[in-house]
This record gives sequence, structure tokens and C-alpha cells, in this order.
Amino acid sequence: MTKQICAWMLTAALLAPSPALLAADKEPSRPFVPANQITGDYQIGPNDKLKVSVFGVNELDLDLTVSASGSIVAPHIGRLYVSGMSPAELEERIAQELTSRALVKDPQVTVSVEEYNSQPIYVLGAVAQPGQFMMSRSMSVVDAITMAGGLDSEKAGAYILIRRGKGKLRDPNDEKEYDDEPVYRVDVKRLLEQGDVSQDIALQGGDVVQVPARKVHMFYVIGEVSQPGAFEFKEDQEGTMLATRALGWAGGAGKTADLSDAVLIRNTDGGRQEIALDFKRILKGKDPDTTMQADDIIFVPGSTTKTITQGLLTVLPSTLSGIVIWNSAMGNNNNQVQTSGRR
Repeated sequence: MTKQICAWMLTAALLAPSPALLAADKEPSRPFVPANQITGDYQIGPNDKLKVSVFGVNELDLDLTVSASGSIVAPHIGRLYVSGMSPAELEERIAQELTSRALVKDPQVTVSVEEYNSQPIYVLGAVAQPGQFMMSRSMSVVDAITMAGGLDSEKAGAYILIRRGKGKLRDPNDEKEYDDEPVYRVDVKRLLEQGDVSQDIALQGGDVVQVPARKVHMFYVIGEVSQPGAFEFKEDQEGTMLATRALGWAGGAGKTADLSDAVLIRNTDGGRQEIALDFKRILKGKDPDTTMQADDIIFVPGSTTKTITQGLLTVLPSTLSGIVIWNSAMGNNNNQVQTSGRR
């Protein structure tokens, strides 16, 4: 029951993710300290503004700003290095100083942080309100994402990346690791769907929380088919989906389709590649089927769409982005390719 409640609370805090957001983890994560193992309060740092009061001693009620070097200067006590202390630890230190100097007997000291200025964190990428936030206490990934308004469930990917403590801002979709900058990967599926609080990493000042956008891989089926257009590969389908299934996603062949003269157009490092597809022979088991890759285009000619250009025009503007990519990679002149004689 406890695990179920925890999972529900985490999901509510971060918004319900889309199925693509919950893609399974295939890479090992770095070890990190989960937030539920962190104890203690906020650590005071440079530029924080503090309020110090001593019960019954009004002249020791002080408003202090921590210097860039991490110290404060208090009347009757002098300079104290406070960076890294919690407010409770500073209360004890000031009480010790007052007692040892015989200034106050049994002092009751209160320290509060009036302004948090020393420990920024940054939340970037597929969240509702990306930006800089100040840590006011021990914080975790869930806290940071919640402060940023939650995940963008339409765009967020399967992982949240934590860049440790440098405050160096990179492209939110940059998932590379750099030698001087440890990167921790938080599995969103384990955190949200399974309620695994060990994934709720504890943050430090200067951390950058990146929510990369999920990678959308498309393929296109155009020409004499029932529903020409752009189609998104579902999870783990790229490289395994067969051309015959792609044709099925487009509703199958149209009435005048020439299934024996289809072509698959693929852009490779070596340039444009054209693969003849005789769907009639493939469906009869006489020819091998072909697996689909990202940005592949299947063109099925027919009486109304005899060229690839005509096939593309039938799906504008829904696949405009794919067409722009295709044109830039292959050149406009290649659009007017006739399909006869490809077998």
C-alpha cells in the first residue's frame, strides 16, 4: 500500500507521462544518492541573507548577509565562517560564542534564512516553466520538476539528466557526458510508474536538471495508398518494422496501385538509395521483405500518382517537415523520378 501511495504522489507531482515518456531503460545509470537518504536542512552559502535573534536580548537581533567568502561579522562575536552550515548548526555556534564570552547566560538563538541566494539550480528542456530556481531546503528531482511546473507530457523523453554542480548550461537535448561534468540519468518510468524513490536523486546547488525531448522517428508512405502520410515509429519498431506492415499502416494499396513497382527511398551516408519493392512477390513469399528505418519513404505508383513528386503533393501539409528534410538531403531535381523499370 505504501508503495502504491508513493507512486501516485510522484505521478501527480510530475504529470502523467505519455507512453513514449515511459520507454524502458536500456543503459546503466550512474550510482547516486536518493533524496530519501538525505537528512539535514538547507546549507547556508554566499549572498544568503540571514536573520539572527537572541531571546530577550534585542541588541543582538541582526540582519546579516553572508559574504562571498562565506562568512558573517556579528557584533561582540566577530567573523564566523558559516558557509555549509545549516541554520540549526549556526544557532548552536552563535550560542557557544555568546556563552564562552560570558555575554549571555543560556542564550536561545534563532537563525532563519530570509533570502536564498547561494544555491541555484536550473531546470531546462521539456517542462512547463524552464528556468533558474533557488534551493531553499534539501531538494530532489521531483521537487525541481514540480517547481518548473511539471513535465511536458507531449515532449518529455524517457530520462531526466542531472549535470552535477557546475551550473554550466547546455542544449537541453544534449545527452553527452563530459570529462569534468558527471551526468546522472534518472529513469522516468521507474520513478513515476513503479514508484521507485531511489530514482529521486538529491540535488546540489549548481545542478542542471535537463529533460530532453523524446526523439521522434518518422517514416512516410505516399502515392497510391488509402491513407498517405507520415507515421511515427512506436517503441522499438525502428529497424524491425517491415515494409508490408508500413503499407498496412497507410491503409493498404489504392484501387489503381501498381504494387509490383513500388520503391523505398532511403537517405544514407553514401547518398540516396532506392530499393525496389515488389509487394506482390513479397506478399506471396517470393521476395524478402525490407525493414524500415527513420525517414524512409515508400512510394507506391498508380494511375493518379506516377511520380514521387505527385505522391508528396497528396500528403501536404501534414508531412511538410519530412518533405523539407527529404528535399534538402536529396535535391529538388530528384523528385521527378519515374518508377517504371525499377525491378
